[in-house]
Amino acid sequence: MSNYKVNAAFEIEMDYRCRWIMIWKEFDNSIAGMIGGYSGGGSYIEEDFYCEIENNQIKRLLIDYLDVVSNKEIDFDEEVPDVVKKSVGALDLFNEYINEDERYDFDRLVLNSNKIDELSSDGEMLYESKDYHPLLREIISLTGITAAPV
Repeated sequence: MSNYKVNAAFEIEMDYRCRWIMIWKEFDNSIAGMIGGYSGGGSYIEEDFYCEIENNQIKRLLIDYLDVVSNKEIDFDEEVPDVVKKSVGALDLFNEYINEDERYDFDRLVLNSNKIDELSSDGEMLYESKDYHPLLREIISLTGITAAPV
C-alpha cells in the first residue's frame, strides 16, 4: 500500500464522522483512487474517482457516471484507462479508515476506532494529512463533499 496517498479529516464531536477522505495513486498526468465524505443532510459520498490533469489543472474528474468538470454523463469503466484500473485498488485502505458496519448498516462514513490514536488532532478534528496533492481541495470540492482541506 506504500504507493497510495491519504488525506482525511474526521469530526471528534460528531462520533468521528468523516468530513473527507481521499486515497489516491499518482500516474502520468492523472490520479485515481477513492474519495468519500459528508455531503450534507445526513448524506455521504463514497466513490472511485479518476482525475486527468493538464497544466496543473483538472481537465476531467470522473466519478460514477459523471465527469464533474464538464457535467457530462460518462461510463466510468469505459473512460478510465486500463493501466489505471488494473493498478488502483484503494478499497482495502479505505476500509482501514472507515468503519464497515457503520458504512453498510447506517450509510455513514465514520472513522474506525483503532485509527483514532494514529491521527493528529486540533481538538475539533482528527487529521490524516501526511500526504498532499496541489489539487486536493479542488477535487474534494467538485465532488459535493461539504468540507475540504484548508
